[in-house]
Amino acid sequence: MKTCVTAILLALTATQAQARCAPSETEVFSCKIAGSSKRVEICEGGQVARYSFGKAGQSPELDLSAPIAALDYVPWNGIGRTIYEQVTFQNKGYGYTVYFLFDRLSEVPTQAVFGGVSVEQNAQEIANLECNPVTISSGMEVLVERKRAVGLCWDYKSFVWTPNCPTN
Repeated sequence: MKTCVTAILLALTATQAQARCAPSETEVFSCKIAGSSKRVEICEGGQVARYSFGKAGQSPELDLSAPIAALDYVPWNGIGRTIYEQVTFQNKGYGYTVYFLFDRLSEVPTQAVFGGVSVEQNAQEIANLECNPVTISSGMEVLVERKRAVGLCWDYKSFVWTPNCPTN
């Protein structure tokens, strides 16, 4: 497990050096697309989350934002060996779903982390760009805190964000 954590920390350090997040934002996810010079990144700045895609070191080819309250984010359900989270940004009939998976029981760090972006048009996948696993940096769980800060909670039975949070 220590080796796995070390590999993840090295990946975090490597990807943060190329981050496009503004000084007022926090990186939530980033990676380099496998076999490409392009990167995907999600940043959050309190009330807004931002998705960017494009070549490292250049202006993004696509830069989308969404208010945290309306953000289509699915958190990990807390069970199973695989941590899975995803967040989707919409733009002109297209959905860009950034996903992150971490196999908590894998003994091989390079085979424990997966991620990428799935592009859909009219609910049909038209592209799936996988991340180079060693470049993945994910801290999507911060989006749970941001959603709660705007008065929402995740309903694990219906799998939706709701303002009807328990009061206990």
